[in-house]
Amino acid sequence: MAGFHGVELHAAHGYLLDQFFWPGTNKRDDRYGGSLGNRARLAAEAIAEIRRMTGPDFAVSLRISQWKVQDFQAKNFNTPAELEEFARIMVDAGVDVFHCSTRRFWDTEFESDQNLTAWTKKLSDKPTITVGSVGMTGEHIDTLMGEGSNVASLDHLLQLMDRGDFDLVAVGRGMLVDADWANKVREGRIDQLNNWNPDVLKSLA
Repeated sequence: MAGFHGVELHAAHGYLLDQFFWPGTNKRDDRYGGSLGNRARLAAEAIAEIRRMTGPDFAVSLRISQWKVQDFQAKNFNTPAELEEFARIMVDAGVDVFHCSTRRFWDTEFESDQNLTAWTKKLSDKPTITVGSVGMTGEHIDTLMGEGSNVASLDHLLQLMDRGDFDLVAVGRGMLVDADWANKVREGRIDQLNNWNPDVLKSLA
């Protein structure tokens, strides 16, 4: 009714749905706790209801992560088999796209050379979005707490995209500090990108 073409559910970083996914916070002993299938149930039910209310042509994206704001080493999925089971549940519920958040897009999973986004794409057969310190030298938590960051090369990101590891790239801090980021990258004007300035956050208040 609002005219949107899609929606993304934030189920990462320790937010509500992620609290159900992660055994570190989900201590329930009912049908929403215990097994991976049970821990995924609430999100799957929400996705299925969105799909029912919007129809087959409405895009539904699910943002997931391994890490939590309070625990960078946390893991929802310890093996590819667990990630595949989770992805299948979400696809069956109606997910079209997975937005896989990592603190740094080059961080890999499961002792491989592929990140969470690449694994999710392979195991779900759905398009994926990668994100995490794209075009930035500084760690994102540190920069959001006030530290600066310089522009970083996009060469490795493009290599992974050309390899087919993911379909889309999300950019946060780069766009906040430089509204023309996408146009500059598309036109090859990487040298004109703005370095991160934490003062930009004050303009959002």
